[in-house]
Amino acid sequence: MTETLQPPHLDEASIEAFEEDLQDIADDTRPPWYRRAMEWRPGRKYKATVGAVAVATTVLVVQNADEINKWEAWNSDNHYPSAPNACAPYVDMERDLASQIMVDAPRLVSNVSEAVELEASGEQFVFNPDVADHNSSANEFKSSGVDLMESFRQMRDFSDHHIESFALSSGLTINVYSSVSDPSFEIDRQRFDELFHAPLDPNLQMSDVHYNELTNCTQEAFGFPASMADEELDVFILPETGYCIGHLRVLELPDAGEDEGCISQGSTPPQIKAEFLWWDLIHEEFMILTVKDKDTPDKQNLSINRILAHEAAHYWLNQTGRKFELDPEERYVEAIEETIRAQGLADINNPDQPAIIYRETD
Repeated sequence: MTETLQPPHLDEASIEAFEEDLQDIADDTRPPWYRRAMEWRPGRKYKATVGAVAVATTVLVVQNADEINKWEAWNSDNHYPSAPNACAPYVDMERDLASQIMVDAPRLVSNVSEAVELEASGEQFVFNPDVADHNSSANEFKSSGVDLMESFRQMRDFSDHHIESFALSSGLTINVYSSVSDPSFEIDRQRFDELFHAPLDPNLQMSDVHYNELTNCTQEAFGFPASMADEELDVFILPETGYCIGHLRVLELPDAGEDEGCISQGSTPPQIKAEFLWWDLIHEEFMILTVKDKDTPDKQNLSINRILAHEAAHYWLNQTGRKFELDPEERYVEAIEETIRAQGLADINNPDQPAIIYRETD
C-alpha cells in the first residue's frame, strides 16, 4: 500500500532561516550605493560634529531664552497687552486681559475731531478712543507679494545713504537714512524731539484703566526717556512723498491710487537681538517712515506728525522688554496716538509745524 506523502514540517526557526536566505539574495540585487548607505556606521569625526552642533544649538537657545520668550505670544487674541514685570507696582497684574474694561463717565467722546473742538470750547468730557476693532496692519501681509531681492536692495540703498544724526533732548541719538543721497526733505529737529517724546508726556492721561496704568508705568518705572541717553535709533525716511510699506518693502504709489499691497505708513518692529557666546550676532532696531501724497499740504503735515508720534509710541513700548503681542500692542499704541491728538499734546494738531518738511519736486 502506497503511503500518502506529507509535506515536510516547517517549524518557526526554519521559516526565519528561509526568509533570511531570501533577504540575502534580495540584498545582492540592490545597487552598491544603497548597500553602502545601509552598512554605514558613524565615525568619530561625524559624532564630534553632531555633538558640537547640538551643544551650539543648546547654548544659542539658552543664551537667548528671554528673546525667544518675548515672541511666544505674538499672536495673542487678548484685548489688552500684558505688562512687563517691572510694571507690577503700577498695573493690576491679575487682570483679565481678554475682556475690555468699560469706561463709565457722564459724557464719553470717541471721535478725535469732536474731542479737539470740545477741548477748545472748554466743555467737560472724557475722551475714550474706540480701538476694539483695531488690529495691526501686519495682518494684511501676503507672502505671495514678497520680493526678497527687492527688499534686500532697498535695505542696501538705505544703509548706503546716511543723511544726518542728531541727539534728542533725552540724549537718544537719531541716525537718519534715506534711499538717495539728496532727499527732498529736511528734519525740524525740535519738532521731531517734541513728537517723539509725546507718548511719554506726563499730561497724557488715558481713560481706559489698563491703558492708563501701562502709560504711567512706561513714564515712571523705566526712567524714560533719560535712560536711553546712550542709545541710538536708525530712522529710514523715504526721499519723497507718495510711498507706503507693504510686502516687506517700500512701495511707490501709482498716480491712479493706492497699490493693493500698501498696508502701512510706518513700521517700528520690536528689537531683534541674538547672542552666541561672546558674539552679538543680531542687534537690530529701526524705524521706517513713509508719507502718502495728500490733497493739501496741511493734511500731509498732520499725517507726518501723527505717523511719527505713533511709531514713537511703538519704540518706547519696545524698550520695556515686554512680550510682543501684535494686535493688543497695536490697539494700545493707536489709543495713545488718538489721545495725544485729542489732548493736543506736543502741538500735534498744528499743520504749520511738521517734523519732516518735504520740498516740492517737479
